[in-house]
Amino acid sequence: MEGRNQSPNPERLELLNTLAMAIKMGLQKEGQLHLRFVCTHNARRSQLSQIICFALAKTHRLNISTSSAGTHKTQVHPTVAKALNHLGFRTEKALAPPAEYLIYFAEDQEPIPVFSKTLKEASGNGQSFWAVMVCEQADAQCPFVPGASHRSVLSYADPGEKDGTYQALEAYLSTARSMITEWQWMLQKIIAA
Repeated sequence: MEGRNQSPNPERLELLNTLAMAIKMGLQKEGQLHLRFVCTHNARRSQLSQIICFALAKTHRLNISTSSAGTHKTQVHPTVAKALNHLGFRTEKALAPPAEYLIYFAEDQEPIPVFSKTLKEASGNGQSFWAVMVCEQADAQCPFVPGASHRSVLSYADPGEKDGTYQALEAYLSTARSMITEWQWMLQKIIAA
């Protein structure tokens, strides 16, 4: 996965360190954590975050599961799948709803079904979760996330601003690489003694 050996933007290190230490304490206390990545449409950043964080957590053998949700329900943008393919994931169009895509990150792992859903739909299973707000608009719309035991903000540039242009795929890749770099850095902090 590209971006794993990069250094995060120094301006975000304090934010990343705070989130990493909170997750580390949560894991120590609970033994496992479920992170739910939230953006407005659950179409781009929250989907990328869900997949990237889950794959990296499994690589580090951390008991972290992930999901995503939005303040509104739309569809997973097809460029998400294209970007993940470029980063080494295998993607397939799902044949059975509600999944839109199946994402494979390792041959010995089950695929991750991804599809757009609202916070209300995602919270239907009653599972305890930490909300990670990945866009400013969702952060502003949801100062309180019902059912979340913890709420953090880790926003990323919106690659959707380049949809319909020749720069679209590179915008998605840039956002995904930032996520990989930052989550790799945070997970290494979490496993450090």
